[in-house]
Amino acid sequence: MNEVVVQALSEYLYETGEPEALWPEHWFVEVSTSRWIAGGLIDAILDHPMDSAEDIMEELAIKMTAFHAASDGTKAERIFSIAEKCLWEWLELFREENIFS
Repeated sequence: MNEVVVQALSEYLYETGEPEALWPEHWFVEVSTSRWIAGGLIDAILDHPMDSAEDIMEELAIKMTAFHAASDGTKAERIFSIAEKCLWEWLELFREENIFS
């Protein structure tokens, strides 16, 4: 199961490609942040092979939700908001696709 999640996230990183400096700032930040959190999630899964990817992803999503709530009004708010949204969406998608089963 963990391998499938790592593979799906690796494909996401490959498909999104590196953000380009000439992109509009909002799109650059969104792509950069989603790639950052995907890479961090891959690292967390690989660092904890005995834990389920679902548990790791949910724990990270909860942390990003807390960081987003605590960063109200700061520049970090947008980054944590994007990371939180990505994690919850991926978690829902993987659950719908029965990837965690």
